[in-house]
Amino acid sequence: MPKSPAFTRAFTRAFTRAFTRCTATLFTAGSLSAVGLVAIPLVAPCSTATWAHHQSGNRRGEHYYGNDSRDGRDGRSGRDGRDGENRTVTLPSAVPIQLDLSGEAGEDGLDGEDAEWRRCGRQPRNTRYDLQAADGGDGGNGGNGGRGGNGGTLTVYYTDPADLRQVYVNAIAGRGGDGGWGGDGTRGCNCDDDSWRIERCTDGNCTEERYDCEDGEDGHDGQGGRGGAAGDTGRLVANNQLEPLPNERPRTTTAISTLANQTISLSRNLWQTQSGARSLLAPGSTIADSNQSNAGHIERRFA
Repeated sequence: MPKSPAFTRAFTRAFTRAFTRCTATLFTAGSLSAVGLVAIPLVAPCSTATWAHHQSGNRRGEHYYGNDSRDGRDGRSGRDGRDGENRTVTLPSAVPIQLDLSGEAGEDGLDGEDAEWRRCGRQPRNTRYDLQAADGGDGGNGGNGGRGGNGGTLTVYYTDPADLRQVYVNAIAGRGGDGGWGGDGTRGCNCDDDSWRIERCTDGNCTEERYDCEDGEDGHDGQGGRGGAAGDTGRLVANNQLEPLPNERPRTTTAISTLANQTISLSRNLWQTQSGARSLLAPGSTIADSNQSNAGHIERRFA
């Protein structure tokens, strides 16, 4: 059925009036109808967007004021300590002997940097939009402490156990470095006015709109760094002989095709672990209590 000019003018006036009013207030969908016509839904084009703005809570979609604080930088981790020197001594020799085979301490981690102090600025007044204050910054994490160095290994060749009592050794492990402190975070900016109302009037129709200001989020303090692990105390290897240990060949790789025409020789130095290493050396020596002593050499040929 063709639309009458009166209907067209009424529809145009109603749509224009509704579109203008949508900037002042939110309204639900209405409808226009005429006798003999199907009802035509009328939805304000801007009402959906405005409603989403008030309901979504999307912080970045709101108007910010002030400057967010810059996060603090993380502290650098400490370097690992140097391992102690390994030494070989043949007795008897010039005694007494004093050896420093201590491991180096790990380096401490550096502290995390504090977050930059916020710059809030002045809150704008009577705005026709919501406001979001600037956020605080996070403090930097502290650096981890470095691992302590291991004590060195002392290898001794001797025939008289009494000579060992003339050897003083310090093979203490290096301590682990301390972790750095975490940096301080800064608080977010606070709104001076949490909410305000503004009256809008259009074509004699007045509505009151409410706008809100949300405080900025507080930054977090940085986490402290982990302490470094201590190194291992140095060890004693005691060989009750003066001759150097024979070379060993505990494993080898060869092609299967050569096994029919040759034999393979494998050898290994044998060791046994004993306790009481500190009692073998000069009083006050610092070394692991367990020591390894040579228990012979074994060699086998395979075909």
